[in-house]
Amino acid sequence: MKIGIYMRISKKEGESVSNQRKIIYEYIEKNKEFAGEDTEEFIDDGKSGKNMNRAEMIRLKEKIVSGEIKTVIAKDLSRIGRNYAEMGEFMEMMIPLYGVRVIAVNDALDSNYNDFSIVHILKCILNEIYIRDVSQKVRCEKRMKIENGKFTGGTELFGYVRENERYCVNEEEAEIIRFIFAKYCMEMSCGDIADLLNDRGINTPGGRKNNKAARWDRNSVSRILREESYCGYKICGKRCRDGIEVKKFDIFPKIIEKDIYYRAKNIREKRKSRKKN
Repeated sequence: MKIGIYMRISKKEGESVSNQRKIIYEYIEKNKEFAGEDTEEFIDDGKSGKNMNRAEMIRLKEKIVSGEIKTVIAKDLSRIGRNYAEMGEFMEMMIPLYGVRVIAVNDALDSNYNDFSIVHILKCILNEIYIRDVSQKVRCEKRMKIENGKFTGGTELFGYVRENERYCVNEEEAEIIRFIFAKYCMEMSCGDIADLLNDRGINTPGGRKNNKAARWDRNSVSRILREESYCGYKICGKRCRDGIEVKKFDIFPKIIEKDIYYRAKNIREKRKSRKKN
């Protein structure tokens, strides 16, 4: 029978795999009952503890069910999970049903000697509070960066470059954006604008990013026309699940004036309405 060594790190925590491994193997070396036992590592890298639906955790459970793993050792309970309900199921169903021994080294918990039912409930509740607090802090930090016009990650928007965590205008790309808006406001179609750009040998945003030639089409032109950031806005909270209202902060360096953006938007909406009718 093998010992399952479970380790987990998330993107929001500073906990390293090497530190967890060191603590676990030092514990194994100090306890003679584990001498000569084979071990198998299960590492979930960059995974949250909010749920147990992690690739290596699933693989560990499968090995437990098959009888290959009879002992699971983790640095602490929070590495296994931070969700009270799912941790309760793991501890109170997997342990007695399959005779698994679970050891959380830094929590000084061993299912052979401790009653997990009360202790792990308290630990999990504290872990859930912790992870919510971390998530809230991350959201607040990101919002503050947005409000201060700082880069918050992801792909750089066409027309901008990042300098010292701030957005700055890429003048070469900005000229392409202004050209697209100017032609569209002259009632030119997205397809015709794409043809003009291709005739002039102007590369697309995707082509520039991948350092290869690519052709414009009506969709790539339309994406430029829909991007409100070009008149200085940053949309915040667009995909937020907790009902926070969408905010717009006038923080981006402008590439086009707002009246030009909204003139182009009105043309788009009129054309869309005509197609429906």
